[in-house]
Formats: sequence, C-alpha cells, structure tokens
Amino acid sequence: MVIFKINNMLKKVSVLFDYLYYRLGKLYFKTEGKSTLAPVYIIALSEILIFMDIMFCIYLIFCNRSVSKTFVHQYLHQIELLYAIAFVLLTMYNYKRYKNKYELFREKWQGESKSTKVVKGLLIVSFLIFIISFIGIFYRLLD
Repeated sequence: MVIFKINNMLKKVSVLFDYLYYRLGKLYFKTEGKSTLAPVYIIALSEILIFMDIMFCIYLIFCNRSVSKTFVHQYLHQIELLYAIAFVLLTMYNYKRYKNKYELFREKWQGESKSTKVVKGLLIVSFLIFIISFIGIFYRLLD
C-alpha cells in the first residue's frame, strides 16, 4: 500500500517536471531554437536543488548545527564534486527522457485557457523560488 502511494506521488511529480519542460521549451525554443538544452539544464538543476534540500534537512534535523557547519566546510569540495556529477547524470537522463517529447506535451497542454496558463506559470515560478530558498527558510526555523 505504501509503495502504491509513493508511486502515485512520483507520477504527480513527474507530471510537474513534464509541464515545467513544456513551458520552458515554449519559452526557449522561440528564441534559441529546438536544439537548445536550456530546459533540460533547468530541470536537472531543479532536481539537484530538491535533492540538496532533502539532504540538508535530514542532516540538520539529526546533527548539531555547529557540527553541520564544520562538516560542510571540511567536505565542501567533495560535496561540490558529488553534486556536479549528479547534475551531469541528471542532465543526460532528462535529455533522453524529453528528447522529441515537446510536440507531445504541446498537444496535451495547448488548449489551456489564458487564466490557466497564468496560474500554472505562477505556480511554476513559486515552486522554483521555493526550492531555491527552502534551505535558508528551514535553517532559520531551527533557530
């Protein structure tokens, strides 16, 4: 039962990233052409930020804050390398996943009303701002 719920949640998150790809593709393909990888890079970066948020939250919950700062400073280069490798791997995965899928997504979401596009666009921007600022907010709440 738990596995079924996790699977459903992952499908919903997948649709969120599909829609993000569609909207970013719509934005970048007009100016840079369909060969641009900018939407794929932004999605990979978003996934890395979500992963970082989760890892830092777990670490901050279970470890002392002073130990956390020391740990991060001590292993900063290894952490940066790990995230750089993860970014490259996620970029390759997302490239394969979204290759030639823009037209499919356009057919799916092309008929949206103007107000729906605005609301979903604001939700996407809010989502991106949230994942960028989440650690800072969470860190302040622990004070």
